[in-house]
Parts: sequence; structure tokens; C-alpha cells
Amino acid sequence: MPDPEVVFLDELTTGLDAKARREVWKILEGLKGKGMTIFLTSHFMDEVEALCDQICILKKGSIVFYGTVSEAIEGSPYEKFEDAYLWYTEEEVQADENF
Repeated sequence: MPDPEVVFLDELTTGLDAKARREVWKILEGLKGKGMTIFLTSHFMDEVEALCDQICILKKGSIVFYGTVSEAIEGSPYEKFEDAYLWYTEEEVQADENF
């Protein structure tokens, strides 16, 4: 289908080596620059930070955060996005909860 307005990509770079992954990122940036809307599912937080204008974090099928990466960090007690993601999804037990 030539020139779609919207594409859905699920875990597109899983299994790619670092160089191939970066090449895919460049292609996606180019498509985004042409006005294409891209819905990207990814478990790579560096990829989300590099490519996404808006993010939606899900936990058990429910939205726990919607906004930008910066807003996600600001709304959490952390300075790194990956840590903020884990905080929103409650996937990592905090060290102080172990005592």
C-alpha cells in the first residue's frame, strides 16, 4: 500500500543487531518527518525515547500513563525513563520495600 497515513508496528526491531536497529530508526524518523502516524509497540525504552512523540504505558491492558517521555519522568520519582516505566507498571519491587 503506497503512502499510508497510519502504520502499526509491533516490536519491529526485536532480534535486530545494533546497526540494523539504528537503520530502521532512521527509516521511521524519515516516515515520521513526512507526516506519517506510526503506532509503535516496543519494550526497548531507548527506542521509545528516541522515536516517540507521545507514549502510552499499559499495565494489564489498562492505561497507566499517557503523554511524553519527559512528562512520564517528571510524574515519577525517577530521572531515567526506564526506571519511570518500571515504576508506572509496578514491575520492579523498590529496594526500600524489601525491608
